[in-house]
Amino acid sequence: MIKPLTSLRFFFALLVFFMHVSFCFPAAINASWYLQIENHFFKEGFVGVGFFFTLSGFILSYSYEKKILNSDISYKDFLVARIARIYPLHIVTMLLAAPLMLSDFLHNKILWLVKLVCNLLLVQSFISYEHVYSSFNMVSWSLSDEMFFYALFPILIFFVSRNAKNKYVLISLLILVPVIVFLLGDHRPWYNFYINPFLRVTDFILGILLYKLSKQAKAISFAKASILEIAAIGLLITFFSINAYIPEVYRYSCFYWLPIAVIIFIFSMSKGWLSNILSSKYLVLLGEISFAFYLLHDLVLRGVKIASKRFYQFDSVVLIIISLVLTIALSYFFHKRVELPMNIYIKKRWANRKKVQVS
Repeated sequence: MIKPLTSLRFFFALLVFFMHVSFCFPAAINASWYLQIENHFFKEGFVGVGFFFTLSGFILSYSYEKKILNSDISYKDFLVARIARIYPLHIVTMLLAAPLMLSDFLHNKILWLVKLVCNLLLVQSFISYEHVYSSFNMVSWSLSDEMFFYALFPILIFFVSRNAKNKYVLISLLILVPVIVFLLGDHRPWYNFYINPFLRVTDFILGILLYKLSKQAKAISFAKASILEIAAIGLLITFFSINAYIPEVYRYSCFYWLPIAVIIFIFSMSKGWLSNILSSKYLVLLGEISFAFYLLHDLVLRGVKIASKRFYQFDSVVLIIISLVLTIALSYFFHKRVELPMNIYIKKRWANRKKVQVS
């Protein structure tokens, strides 16, 4: 069940990477075919974050539902496990981003200190001021959202598992999102519907509901699963192809829920041809380093752009290739040397190791 979903994380992380490429190196390739891909796919890279949030709800349900319901893990140990998962690389990338914050420090030391504290506590996404939630390593606002989701998860999984009818309460929360989007319209769409943890938690809830649904799924043949997997990818491509006709406020919030849900549900069965490919050793490894890739990619892109301006002006395409290779190499290094060992150390130091596993 998990291997294909793990590999898919990297491909969605690549979408986020190329979204930031379009910001750092606009019009890197002037060919019309590339511009079409950039407009319909790369600039929609924010869908990757929605995929991560939904997949997080699904994977946590898969990994922890029984342990929480059977009281095999305490609330404290669950949170320690999640902190161990995201904090080490968050701190490292925040320190790597610190030189980029030097001008902010010189300009307003009090505001810089506020940004620092918010990032250390991972509460920056609760502050609607852009200079706070996008400070230091700007993509870490999503970790702030994730920590909020983690704090809620044991409550949500207990609630939805306690009574089958309770799932309709969570479904109603999902239905509320397009209503809220319609009522608020285009008022600060980037923060209100993309950053805001109180609305983005619905992506996470969608993942929990998908897991509950997947437990009821019947076994299917290899041929049928293969067709469904191709159709699921085709559905996402279809949504990308029509995004120009959809207001961005919906694209930031709920427009991509359907293809994301279908992809996670179908590939969680791990029965088809594409699942076999995605379960290969090296693609799974790329999926495992995808968290580090996500946290490092924007810093690498900004660093390569600055270095190019100061030392040698390479062609944008060359800079993009250098950035991608460098991000993958650094992601592997930090995954092996920081993420995994610190994950084990923190759990060994703060949690009951008999009840908490590396995940």
